[in-house]
Amino acid sequence: MINKYKLFKEILKMQSSVKSKIKKNKYNFKEEWDRWGKPKETVNKIP
Repeated sequence: MINKYKLFKEILKMQSSVKSKIKKNKYNFKEEWDRWGKPKETVNKIP
């Protein structure tokens, strides 16, 4: 049988790594947006 606790921990690890990647991508996106001289108000409106 699969150890459910181990499986759960793996899933949590995967989720947190995905979340951190998304955060990094958002940060890079904002950086790019600023670099191209776009107004900051629109950056804040993007989820």
